[in-house]
Amino acid sequence: MRKILCISHGNLAKGMTETVKMIVGDFKNIDYYCAYSKEDEDIEREINRIIEENHGNELFVISDIFGGSVNNEWMKRINNDNSIHLVAGMNLAFVIELLVLINDSQMKGDEAILRAMKTATEGFIYCNQLKMNISEDDF
Repeated sequence: MRKILCISHGNLAKGMTETVKMIVGDFKNIDYYCAYSKEDEDIEREINRIIEENHGNELFVISDIFGGSVNNEWMKRINNDNSIHLVAGMNLAFVIELLVLINDSQMKGDEAILRAMKTATEGFIYCNQLKMNISEDDF
C-alpha cells in the first residue's frame, strides 16, 4: 500500500489531513502525526512505531518545514529504508495532488512527488500583481 503521513510541530498536520479529506474524500491512506502535542512525548519512539506499523508500505512523509526537529528526526531514517519518501514544506495543493497521483496511477514514488511539487509551485500567486479590473461587487 502507498500511504501519506503529514507530520508537523503542533496541530498543523491534523488540520491539513482533515482539510484534504474534506476536499477530496475520506481516503484511508492518509494520516498525520502532530509532534509536541502530548506531555512527555518521545518523538523518536513514535517515529519508530510509525515505521514499524507501515512495514511493507511505501510511505510518503510530508513535514511542515525543512530543518525543523520533526523533519530532522525523519532525515535520520530515510537512508535506512528506500520505501520512505520525505518531503519538507507541506501545503494543501501538494498533499492533494500527491494523494491523487499515488492512488490513481502506477507512477513511481519519486515521479509522483516531483509532479505534485510542480503543480503546487504553479499554485503560488501573488494576487497583488494581477492586473485585473475587479470591483467589490465581483465578490
